[in-house]
Amino acid sequence: MRAVFISGEQMKAYEYILSRQIQWTTNQGIALIGSKGERGRCAYTPTLVQNLFKTLVPDVRKYFEDADSDELRGIPSKMQAVHSSSTIAVNIFQYGINQPYITASACGFCRKGLESTEFSAIYKIS
Repeated sequence: MRAVFISGEQMKAYEYILSRQIQWTTNQGIALIGSKGERGRCAYTPTLVQNLFKTLVPDVRKYFEDADSDELRGIPSKMQAVHSSSTIAVNIFQYGINQPYITASACGFCRKGLESTEFSAIYKIS
């Protein structure tokens, strides 16, 4: 495993963002749990639904179930973390799952021509 070094500025940004995400759950009346339930840093929602703006639609859930990232497995699951990048992606992009160009365009990712959105897709590296 490779060591990853984070600068002081990066850590300040991470802690700031995490504190804002924790504040959001507090404002929503959601009591957080630790990464090991009663232990660990309290940065996980008790249920996945509490960490999503909208419930996972079946197609999106299947993307994650078929992936090898285990985002939906475990108690709590990785996606229950308020700082989960997968949850952030779902909260942003699932909104426009049937019209992906709307969200992608609003984020500045493309102007037109996007036909589909996939979550946790697996691609072979040659």
